[in-house]
Amino acid sequence: MAFSFPSPQSPGGLLWRVLWAGPSFLYSALSHLRTEAYRRGYFETVRVPVPVFCLGNLTVGGSGKTPGVLWLVEELKKRGHRPAVVTRGY
Repeated sequence: MAFSFPSPQSPGGLLWRVLWAGPSFLYSALSHLRTEAYRRGYFETVRVPVPVFCLGNLTVGGSGKTPGVLWLVEELKKRGHRPAVVTRGY
C-alpha cells in the first residue's frame, strides 16, 4: 500500500501545511541567501569550456533520473557528440 499525502483541502491537509510551513520558510530563506552570496561574489562560480547538463533533484530513487541520463546520452551520441557522465556516487 502506497502512502499519499492528504489533499490540501482536507483537514489532514491543513495539518500538513501547518507542520511544514516553518521548514518550508527556512528552506526558502536559506536558498535566497545562497543565491545572494553567489550574486555578490562570496561564492566562486566556475566556468567550464564544455556544455554541462545536470539531471537530478531532491527526490531519492524512482523519479526517472537514470533513464533520463541514458536517453540523453544516446541522443547526444546520435548527433555526433561524445558525452561523459559524472556521478557523485556513494
